[in-house]
Amino acid sequence: MMGSKAFWHRSYLGSVLLFLSACTIGPRVPIYDPADRPVKKSDKAAQPGADDDGFRLPQAEHLTNEGAKNPTSSAADEQRISGFKEIGLGRFSMGARPPWATLASIEAKTTLAEPAPTGWRMHRSIWVGQGYLHQADFVPGAQSVVVLSNQSGRLYHYDLDGKLKNEVDLPGFREFDDADFAPLLELVGRPQLFLARPEGTGVLDLESGKIDTLTGTPAGTNIQHSGRPGLYGVSFRTTTPQSGELVLQWISGEVALRAECHHRPDGWALSPDGRYLAIAYYPADQLEVIDLQEEKLVSTVKLPKWGSAIAISPDGKWIALGGERLQVASFPDGHVVAEDTAYGNNINSVRFTPQGDILLSSAYDGKARSYVFPKDLEQTKKLPAPQLLPHNGTANVYALGLSPDGRMLVTSSGDKTIKIWKR
Repeated sequence: MMGSKAFWHRSYLGSVLLFLSACTIGPRVPIYDPADRPVKKSDKAAQPGADDDGFRLPQAEHLTNEGAKNPTSSAADEQRISGFKEIGLGRFSMGARPPWATLASIEAKTTLAEPAPTGWRMHRSIWVGQGYLHQADFVPGAQSVVVLSNQSGRLYHYDLDGKLKNEVDLPGFREFDDADFAPLLELVGRPQLFLARPEGTGVLDLESGKIDTLTGTPAGTNIQHSGRPGLYGVSFRTTTPQSGELVLQWISGEVALRAECHHRPDGWALSPDGRYLAIAYYPADQLEVIDLQEEKLVSTVKLPKWGSAIAISPDGKWIALGGERLQVASFPDGHVVAEDTAYGNNINSVRFTPQGDILLSSAYDGKARSYVFPKDLEQTKKLPAPQLLPHNGTANVYALGLSPDGRMLVTSSGDKTIKIWKR
């Protein structure tokens, strides 16, 4: 199932050999209204084609991986991923270079600045003019931002003052097709992205707009950085039955982990040391935490209703869970210690700043929220009142993109804007 094509990129690392394999299906998304109006919980059951949990599955989720084994994958790769072990709701296999290992050619960079203020101020509101801005992030170096509209199939690249640097149309895109990107963090200077679509996965150069397709790679729609230098992850989801796969792979081409999931993996996160993997499953509606070194299930946590957003704190002590409410649990045991129920609609994403001093959430009630994360949460068992970072009205707020130093934030919304925040 794994395939690859090499691309050489000039950077501070010298020449980095990039391989990426993906067979993914996009993340659970809100029921879409062309006007990008907020989705009311009471409206969800009436939406045609909706899951009973209130989400309509995007078109790409009806793909299957039948016959997807890639004839170009090496015998060594096949051997590395052949030995599976049943753990919880999945079957797991470690690669020769597992997730807790490192790449000798990739050095972890310390980009954290001195302690920053905890309050955000809006630096710039940028009118994109397209809806469904489901993904936005800073490019490496944090000198600009990129946002993808799954309505127009266009990526928009802006500098921090809102000047449009470039636009890239995804070839053959149809309105509301699935697509996703992840900034290629190991490269600096010339901004590039990993781009995942149902038609295939590639590397996009933002300056030229050129897309180098990773030939032999199965179709995909979702990709994210694992938090470990040089390690990316893709997740495959199918609805017949509700199941899927998760693959973690180093940019050197080696498979770190492969999981065949008996339920749909709607969200995942890797601990900073690479030892623990957390997976949010649907329709089980539960989070499972797996000790990858010991190959055993550590804990199972009931997710909040409509929950799939998860994030692990930089110190590896806490995990945030987002659904109809925000919960924070100790990690890896999964004991819930605090929550915030004051959400007007479901949470789309959660993130910790690199310093771990702030927990962020975005929701379909028109707001992102910023919580100063308590150092004594285990004793107080309470989250402070959040700073509200609103968009216009109650339009869905989707992405939370952070600069490497944790001092800048970009949010994207159904109000057809992105907002850059600084602290």
